[in-house]
Amino acid sequence: MSRLGTVLLGVSLGLLLAAAWNLASSTPDRRRGPPIQDLLHANQSALALDAATLEQSWAIADAAKDELDGYHASIREERRELERLLETTSVDPEVMSAQVARIGELQTRLRTREIETMLQIRALLTPEQVQALRSMSGPHSPVPR
Repeated sequence: MSRLGTVLLGVSLGLLLAAAWNLASSTPDRRRGPPIQDLLHANQSALALDAATLEQSWAIADAAKDELDGYHASIREERRELERLLETTSVDPEVMSAQVARIGELQTRLRTREIETMLQIRALLTPEQVQALRSMSGPHSPVPR
């Protein structure tokens, strides 16, 4: 790939990351857990969840919250750094690539921790509740099929 192509790719990636960051940072503050937790909370009655199970699920979500928030904050900061790199007149492809790799690594850690948390919460449910949750969660289900 030519140097110009690399620079254009980097600028395009930066613009996409900036747009994604703006969307993520505009989410209103509220009690929020992993996607499975949000589904449980919204569908407590339909899933026939008792208060104790829901409270246990919130305890698991709350225990992971600081770590997940830390990953989100680190990703935002690394994206800002990428934006700063891409605003320079001479973008070093190796530096840009290393920065993108750092962001990818943090995103992988975040997703892994989210899945671990989802599995802990899912373990609280009966097989019938898991099946009901799968059927109501749609194509991008936080509850793997």
